[in-house]
Amino acid sequence: MVPPDGRSDQGDTITYGFSVKNTGNVTLTNIVVTDPLLPSLSCTLASLAPGATDSCTPTGNVYYLKQSDIDSGSVVNKATATGKDPTNSDVTDTDSATVKFPGVPSLALTKTDDLNPVKV
Repeated sequence: MVPPDGRSDQGDTITYGFSVKNTGNVTLTNIVVTDPLLPSLSCTLASLAPGATDSCTPTGNVYYLKQSDIDSGSVVNKATATGKDPTNSDVTDTDSATVKFPGVPSLALTKTDDLNPVKV
């Protein structure tokens, strides 16, 4: 989302959404999505049948831009979904999203002098 002033600044936010699809042929359970940029992310699906897709409305899915993000012009974010198959083995997939935003270089110069004539 473009901020109201049309540029991204430190402290602006990116809100992420997550959708998980079971591309296998067995039901998966206890599917947890993790994201290193969002350490408080809470996104868990109880089960997912073969071919089914589900999304979660997580808490902790907001990232606050840092000045280093602004300076680099983008944020690359990788999430991982891990679930359990019927034998209790892990099934994992990852995906990433890159949010780009333009730099807005700008300066403002004010020139002053030390000669301030006083009118009498």
